[in-house]
Amino acid sequence: MGEAAMVNDHHGMKIYSLPGRKFNDLDNRLLKIIHENLTSEEANLPPDMKARLNHLRLHVQHEGHDSMHAEMVLILFIVTLIAHVGLVIWKKTHFKTYQQVSMVGVWLAPLIVCLNLHWWVFVFWWLVFTCITGLVMRSAVQRPLQPTTPRWVTYCWVIVLL
Repeated sequence: MGEAAMVNDHHGMKIYSLPGRKFNDLDNRLLKIIHENLTSEEANLPPDMKARLNHLRLHVQHEGHDSMHAEMVLILFIVTLIAHVGLVIWKKTHFKTYQQVSMVGVWLAPLIVCLNLHWWVFVFWWLVFTCITGLVMRSAVQRPLQPTTPRWVTYCWVIVLL
């Protein structure tokens, strides 16, 4: 837990402070409860003071974390840049696998998100769409191509999608 600095004011009272933050008398009383672990006094606080105490506890716990957050943002930017360069290199060197993996990812990503969120109606319609698309693709890759397949794909499937 972070430590608030304790100083004595000109009356000899203990006053707590955090860098960049000044506390009033109520906050000092609550910080005393935090630092001296006065659970009996904490139990007697009204609900709004308990909420303020928890908020102050959060400030004390996260004291000095600003540099850590800056490092995390820097790491995020570096990882994003490296991932982007990696994807560009993969696309240039192995275009076919890049397209296949991208297509499968774009096709499965909505399903995975909706399964996680329990959006069952979307999952149902995703399955219907996938089955119909599978039928259209199966008829489109059959050899010899049926004379009605282009018309069926164009008029039935494209119009259904629009």
